Amino acid sequence: MKSLGAVLFALALVTGAGVLAEEGKYSSQPSQPQQQPIDPRPVKQTEKGVDPSAVTGDAADKDESTEPAEVGAGDFSAVLDFSILDTLAIQDNGRNKPLQTFITEKMELIVGRKLFKGVPVLAEKISKQNISGTDLFLSLWLKPKSMIRVPLILVSYGPLKEELGLNKAEKHFSFERLRNLPKLQEIGNGAHKKRLVKQDKDLTSLEKEAEIVLKRMTVAWSIINGAENLKIVPHPNQQSGDWVSLSELQESFGDLKQSAYNETKANALYAKFNAFAIAYRERDPS
Repeated sequence: MKSLGAVLFALALVTGAGVLAEEGKYSSQPSQPQQQPIDPRPVKQTEKGVDPSAVTGDAADKDESTEPAEVGAGDFSAVLDFSILDTLAIQDNGRNKPLQTFITEKMELIVGRKLFKGVPVLAEKISKQNISGTDLFLSLWLKPKSMIRVPLILVSYGPLKEELGLNKAEKHFSFERLRNLPKLQEIGNGAHKKRLVKQDKDLTSLEKEAEIVLKRMTVAWSIINGAENLKIVPHPNQQSGDWVSLSELQESFGDLKQSAYNETKANALYAKFNAFAIAYRERDPS
């Protein structure tokens, strides 16, 4: 098996775009589950509320009532070198930007930003590890079934935590815990209705803060579903053309379709993704 560093370099040569894949989407081998410390705190199971980002797909397949809402993030002790990501790019809302810039922006929004340094690092409260924004980003994409239960979404407003029944002394909560809080969805729906009728000035502080948390959840879900959402494959012949996601690239070779992309090169890209996903999940740093 190729190491992570070698695969990242090969991916940079093949695409000049991104280097990620959704768990199992393009991998020929299943990932090996990691032993994760279980959160010892009691988790009250409530009736699932409407998910703010229309959660569907693999990460939501399990019956959440049989699983803890929060677990540790697994073992991040193996140090990985992500410097090659500085050479890669992504298209975000029609703008091309370095992949590392995109990662930093999104992870700062989800977990918060360290003052002055400007580098998002999560002090994960269960496994007691400091995890970089890049590692968190890749784990959300490559290991979503476990990462939706890792406490990484910032909830900073004390009155909102009190309203939702969350521990006011804690700052980060898992996607799974938050999406099982009907009260959060209820507050968010109230804010949305006010915005629809141009009553933004009537929004309460509680509603504004709930919107921020729901936005963080939506961003996290977009990364979990990166194969569908992240535009990491450049246009085949137009420098200013629209990029596509991995799923869109794959779908372009479907029945009765004439893809603008070279299928041989696309298959080579998928092979590189297979190797990258395996190397990352096994945390091969060499």
